[in-house]
Amino acid sequence: MAVPFYKAIPGEFVLVGKEPDGDSVRFVADDLDLLDDLHRAFRIKPARTDRSLQLRFEAVDTPEVHYGLFAEPMGGVARDAMLRQLGFTSVTFGGGTGNVVTSSTPDRLRGLIRSKAVDANGRPISYVLTGGEADDLNHGQWNFVGQNVLQQTVNWFLLVSF
Repeated sequence: MAVPFYKAIPGEFVLVGKEPDGDSVRFVADDLDLLDDLHRAFRIKPARTDRSLQLRFEAVDTPEVHYGLFAEPMGGVARDAMLRQLGFTSVTFGGGTGNVVTSSTPDRLRGLIRSKAVDANGRPISYVLTGGEADDLNHGQWNFVGQNVLQQTVNWFLLVSF
């Protein structure tokens, strides 16, 4: 049986210079040590430049943007919906792939992840919360994740929207 407790880890979601997808985004934890208790934490390798981590959204698998429009045509739609739900607006893309964020309003957003494990690629598997939902949690503590919490997450939004 799965244990419904996840560690609350505060930080910031970052976009500029990154390539978000519909089910993943970069996150800079306020305290990287809070990730040490996660299952397979040894796989985590923060970016050298800004200590950001690529997240993997718990229970969500949206179309990808990096496979291209013809392979997964709803990738951009899923990514843009996720970014709006996080609170990012006026997001522009460029770079060689056309998927690198060149600007956004704001360029960073406060938030929180709830995670208990890391995937094989070193990404914390996370429930994602922003704004007021993230403020009321016991940061650094293991918390129960029930339906009332799930319905406040970006994950829930993506699940009921797509």
